[in-house]
Amino acid sequence: MAWLMCVMLIGALYSIVWIVLFIFPELIHKPKKNQIRGKLIAHRGGAGEELENTLTAFKRAAEKDVHMLELDCYLTRDSHVVVSHDPHLLNLTGEDVYIHDIDYKDLPCLKPVLELDFAKETSGQTCCGNPNDRNIPLLREVFEQCPGVPINLDVGTDNDVLIDQARNVVCLIIFQVIKMVIEFKREDITILGNTNESMTRKLHAKAPELLLFFSEQSFYRLLKVFYLGVIPFVSFKESFLEIPLGSVLKDAGMKNWIFTSFPRIYDVVVLNPLLIFHLHRRGIKVFMWVLNTEEQWEQGFAYGADAVMTDYPSKLRDYTNKKKL
Repeated sequence: MAWLMCVMLIGALYSIVWIVLFIFPELIHKPKKNQIRGKLIAHRGGAGEELENTLTAFKRAAEKDVHMLELDCYLTRDSHVVVSHDPHLLNLTGEDVYIHDIDYKDLPCLKPVLELDFAKETSGQTCCGNPNDRNIPLLREVFEQCPGVPINLDVGTDNDVLIDQARNVVCLIIFQVIKMVIEFKREDITILGNTNESMTRKLHAKAPELLLFFSEQSFYRLLKVFYLGVIPFVSFKESFLEIPLGSVLKDAGMKNWIFTSFPRIYDVVVLNPLLIFHLHRRGIKVFMWVLNTEEQWEQGFAYGADAVMTDYPSKLRDYTNKKKL
């Protein structure tokens, strides 16, 4: 019986320690701190209100008091970092070419009218913007035109040219992006990452002080340690979790068939209020994407989202003002 009592005592002590550290993780983990504030994130600069990922879209969103811009970047053949959601330009420009196969000066212009392709509720809807601004911009131009505006930046992986800098083997695009972030003094207001875990690791290895969002692999690792009950003892390099609602899973391209087939299960498992509570206690913020309707905005904020990405930043701004969020 003595061994049973010992096991029970150890179990009780572990449970007490777990509860304390779950509620007060700062006892062993330094809380994440950053200057990212606000609830409105313009997806691709606001793809429902201007041609996506153009300087006009980014400037318009910034002028409308959007709190953050969301964009993706890729590397051209001549090593310029440009802003585009897709590495392949057929849908955006009508030209069957990859960004990494063409020089910056030869990049085609965007179509005058683009279809909103992310979510089913916008399927068939189109957007036309400034006819004088259909160029694919340089990331440098966005930094120059939108100083002080936080940016969520997905660093594309279509070009995997490797270089050696300070004994770290990194992708050339990572080196270029980090160099610009530091040059424009955006270290505290630029979130970097990629769905690919290897890219996220390279970003962290090159500049561990910069802000990162969870990759797809690290997202599943987060769920695993949470449901195994060991999350209070696990450290994370990331400061932001960016996830969709269950209702937009298929549009988000999630590969997990259980989640995509049963979105309500996803909401219960991933948007668990205890998980979000613990992340907030760790200083890790939760962004939800891409939500384009009032119903989705209401769901997202109800689940505890710190901010929401949308194709309609002006409408989301009006909604948050109306709801006094």
